[in-house]
Amino acid sequence: MTARSEATPAGAQAPAPARSGGRRGPYAKTAQRREEILDAAFEVFASQGLRGSSLREIAERVGVSHTSLLHHFGSKDELLVAVLLRRRQVQTPGIERIAREQGVVPAVVANVRENTTTRGIVALHTTVAAESTDPGHPAHEFFRSHYQGYVEVISAGIAEDQRLGRIRGDVDPRLLARQFAALLDGLQVQWLLDPEIDMVAEVEAFAELLRPPAPPR
Repeated sequence: MTARSEATPAGAQAPAPARSGGRRGPYAKTAQRREEILDAAFEVFASQGLRGSSLREIAERVGVSHTSLLHHFGSKDELLVAVLLRRRQVQTPGIERIAREQGVVPAVVANVRENTTTRGIVALHTTVAAESTDPGHPAHEFFRSHYQGYVEVISAGIAEDQRLGRIRGDVDPRLLARQFAALLDGLQVQWLLDPEIDMVAEVEAFAELLRPPAPPR
């Protein structure tokens, strides 16, 4: 709903001035309810995965009806995309900070280590990413944007690491960024099939190949 731009008609009560500290009234309640639904959805998806979860269970956790949940998120697919988007928004600033301060490899390792604590969300991401290759899938544009953004951020970090001598300079940053994305996606599939796989160790082993060669003695 857009804000009204008309002048207040004569005799009508002027709207109360906005208070500091954020929105009030129904807008704030709606935003708060959406956040509560996203919190519950994240927990359910993380613990039960995509197929083991239901909108009714999420609604029950929040204390709303199934119909009320659908008022905020029109379908399970819409809620899935919202959960994935929120996860990206939460993770990205921390990853970018580590990349700036320590380099791309520590940032990627930190991301992988965090993912090992949310198996259900990793399974959700992996499943929906594969399904979203269909242009008609509700998450198609989300994942296009996700991978494009990932490559942009990681390739910029790689270029900076090359300048600082952290990563060998004879590789193209964008190609290497896509290789990181492919490595992580492939490792996650294998880890979901075999939890004994140490994704962090695998990424660190790959990173060793990127070290600049030692100077000749």
